[in-house]
Amino acid sequence: MAKLDLKLDGKVAVVTLDQDDNRLNLDLAISLLGILDRVEKETEALTLVVKSGHARVWSNGFDTDWINARLAVGDKEAVSQFLAEDIELRRRLLTYPLLTIAAINGHVFGGGAVLSCCLISVSCSRNMDTFAYQPSIGDTRSCPAPLRY
Repeated sequence: MAKLDLKLDGKVAVVTLDQDDNRLNLDLAISLLGILDRVEKETEALTLVVKSGHARVWSNGFDTDWINARLAVGDKEAVSQFLAEDIELRRRLLTYPLLTIAAINGHVFGGGAVLSCCLISVSCSRNMDTFAYQPSIGDTRSCPAPLRY
């Protein structure tokens, strides 16, 4: 399974993507969907923050190495399942009942950039003590401050 860490800090659920450069593949999509369900159903969190454990990359987009490896062995079903789970992940984030924040500490490419648009995007400084706010797709909620994650 994907390397993800979930920590609760009062009413804030902090998810850390900690899988190399956080490329999106089937394991990561399924794991993130599971965490979303867990946070919503099993915690009293009001805010979900998604951050990266990588020092300079929030997400490097689709895991094309994984996709090409699956296709090379004829496993089109896994790739199709990933694409379906990826769409479900984006739909889930856009309709999630909690305030959702992407604490972006570095590069965001391709599918990772699109994923970050499903959350309120917050570009953070290296030590994450200052940030710039960018509303997500169709978002009208306000970003809480200060963020210290």
